[in-house]
Amino acid sequence: MPAVLEVLSSNPNSHSKSNYRWKIAILLVLSLIFAGLSGYALGKFFVFSKFLGMAAWLAFLIFLILFQIFFILETLFAVGLRFWSIFFETLVFVLAFYVSRNGLKIVPMVLFWSIGVWLVFLLCVWVGAWLMRRRKDDLLRLRWNEITKRGLVMVLIGFNLFICLHWMGDTFNQIDSLFSIKTINTILKPSTPIMKSYFGNFDWNMMVDDFVKNLATKQTEEIFEAQKDKLLMFPTSYIEQQKKSLIEQNLEATKKQLSNIVGFNLSGNESLNLVVYQFLFNKYRSADIQVKQLIILIIAALMFTFLRILASIVNLIVRLIGGIIYELMIVSGFASILTLNRTKEDLILF
Repeated sequence: MPAVLEVLSSNPNSHSKSNYRWKIAILLVLSLIFAGLSGYALGKFFVFSKFLGMAAWLAFLIFLILFQIFFILETLFAVGLRFWSIFFETLVFVLAFYVSRNGLKIVPMVLFWSIGVWLVFLLCVWVGAWLMRRRKDDLLRLRWNEITKRGLVMVLIGFNLFICLHWMGDTFNQIDSLFSIKTINTILKPSTPIMKSYFGNFDWNMMVDDFVKNLATKQTEEIFEAQKDKLLMFPTSYIEQQKKSLIEQNLEATKKQLSNIVGFNLSGNESLNLVVYQFLFNKYRSADIQVKQLIILIIAALMFTFLRILASIVNLIVRLIGGIIYELMIVSGFASILTLNRTKEDLILF
């Protein structure tokens, strides 16, 4: 979108006589509000709860995008890189996250870990803001996407690290709590369409008996379908009787085979997701502590990779919506682009 330029011929000292203070205060307050809301929503996500009547992860993404937009605007229009504002914005985010998860009670180990993670988060956000300010100073012609691109990536890496490190801290604190039925359901749910393509009528909540019956029926039908030319001489009633007999034989054989695979006897009244959970939990619980730690690190690395992919989408949305708000601020006169020495542009609030 074309940048809207307004060339000011006034003296730079007029900046001090402007409305800079209350305008930058508006951007700061909005950043603080959305930082708190995004942190609180993320905390609700960690405890599998909703926020403002919607899924916590969705609320987190919405408020994260809004926080990033106003944080970037404040960073670009502020006079100098204000570390204290970054300090308070990240602190509000972390405090809201902590209160959302733990209430007002103080859990020493959790609090200590949270402080360490906050310092890493603060460093990433500060470096991101510094990269944006530096890019703004280097460019002769200011372009929103050029200014924000690298810095925003760094800030989002900070959020990714914050989420992954907190998850790791929680899991290391209660190392046998890595597997829960909710976690397993979350992991298994995306695979349902794939399982349906192999097993037909399939759901992870179905009982073992139902699954085994469907599987045995499907296998038996395939066997008889392959031999249908040879079976033409037999009566239909006889063929159906043979099918039924073969299915009943396969039921017990298949259930016994599944019991051998998972390592415990199946009654048939268990749901498939519960069987998967119990199988993984037994394997995990019997593993050495080093193996458990390695599993946690691998999962955290996969989580970070997934979040980086998601962050690239958030990056595009922030730059798109933020660019529109940036242009509207220039058009409305809330802010302006000042041309210095006829070549270098700068941003001001006046």
